[in-house]
Amino acid sequence: MGSDLRLRRPCAVPRSWRTTVLLIAVALAVASCGFRPLYSGRTGGADGGELAQIRVQAIPDRVGQILYNHLLDRLNPRGQADVVKYTLDTQLRVQETKLALTQADVATRGNIETRAFFQLREIETQEIVFESSSRITNGYDIVQQQYAAQVAREAAVKRALREISDDMRFKLASFLTRNQP
Repeated sequence: MGSDLRLRRPCAVPRSWRTTVLLIAVALAVASCGFRPLYSGRTGGADGGELAQIRVQAIPDRVGQILYNHLLDRLNPRGQADVVKYTLDTQLRVQETKLALTQADVATRGNIETRAFFQLREIETQEIVFESSSRITNGYDIVQQQYAAQVAREAAVKRALREISDDMRFKLASFLTRNQP
């Protein structure tokens, strides 16, 4: 009674062929909607050349110096451009909040809220062409050893500053991409 029925796939087209057709259709749909990669490196993208035309102004205090160095790394990785068109002014605020209090009113958790308010100013006209802000909150554990607690706090601040600089770079690149001649 053993019938030799073979199960056939519902579609005779091989899977790899269907996948290829689907990928091509998605690529055409994305291309037709006007999508342009932000960091394309071609004209139309905010590549390092445009971002390098931004001169980062000094930011006060030690945390400001750290953010300043992160911004230099993100905006000008190959050094300042020969022609600078913009200056970037940044105000930074770091605020600490103690959380998770024990019965003895001792904090076991802390939050670092970091806010950066920044303005992109065209050098030629001194006009503010873009302004925005970034806010990051990072947490850390407060342990009984003072040194370990201080190291954890400083690591949270440095993490927040790195994330702020990435967010600022993204916002600046988006602005420069949207406002190209």
